Amino acid sequence: MNFSTYLVPEPDVSYSAGQVLDLFATPQHYNTSPTPAQADLDASRRDWAAVGKDLRDVMLRFSLKLR
Repeated sequence: MNFSTYLVPEPDVSYSAGQVLDLFATPQHYNTSPTPAQADLDASRRDWAAVGKDLRDVMLRFSLKLR
């Protein structure tokens, strides 16, 4: 799961090539939420999930270092 790019598109090679050739300035599509409050809630959940993952990783490395 990618925590930091939830509200922005995740371009791939074909998307990037299309952007270079986009002569008509087609609008980009972003991940959307029904309301701004829901978008904030989803982003906050992902932020805290990332913090939790980082803490778990550090605790695991620390416990392995103690052994």
